[in-house]
Amino acid sequence: MINLFPTVIHEIDVENFSEVQQPIIDFLYAEREANPTGLNHSNCGGWHSRALYHLDENDNILKRVVLDALNKYLATNVIFKEGVVLRFTALWAMINNKGHYNTSHIHPGSDLAGVFWVKIPENSGNLVFNSPHIYNHHYEMSSYSEVFREKTNAYPSYWFNPFHHEGQIILFPSSLEHYVKENESNEDRISVSFNLDLEPS
Repeated sequence: MINLFPTVIHEIDVENFSEVQQPIIDFLYAEREANPTGLNHSNCGGWHSRALYHLDENDNILKRVVLDALNKYLATNVIFKEGVVLRFTALWAMINNKGHYNTSHIHPGSDLAGVFWVKIPENSGNLVFNSPHIYNHHYEMSSYSEVFREKTNAYPSYWFNPFHHEGQIILFPSSLEHYVKENESNEDRISVSFNLDLEPS
């Protein structure tokens, strides 16, 4: 059996996350207090920050932590061809309270999208990906046995739970449709998202 044309998901653990978790949380609650209205994109409820933290002239903890983690990951793994560089095109944060969620969407105008889980209490909402082949391969997918599905991830959708954890970043193609399920916990779900372009140096 050969799996062709995979959708690549990069998993990156933020080093020393326990040291930066609370400072990030404090920073984001301060940002929400300064701008409680936030933005409205895919979020149904919750708070969506401005998306321009990557452009701040002064250093901020979101940009510093995400950039450091990406640089370390790329320096220790041969991921891209020599000369390819990553350029941020957006960087923002989400705080989803109880009952809040994100509808299905993609990240147009960029090559890669990323999510950094800062605080994800149990039952606070899985990140779900929809297969890009969900229409063309519908009958084929629904015909496979559960044993085969588990072996090959041949599902119409896939969610990162319990695989994702606080302090982890994942990168995925910006065209991959995804959504976040409802936060059913009594605690806030906090994540940071970003978009990247792949460019020659």
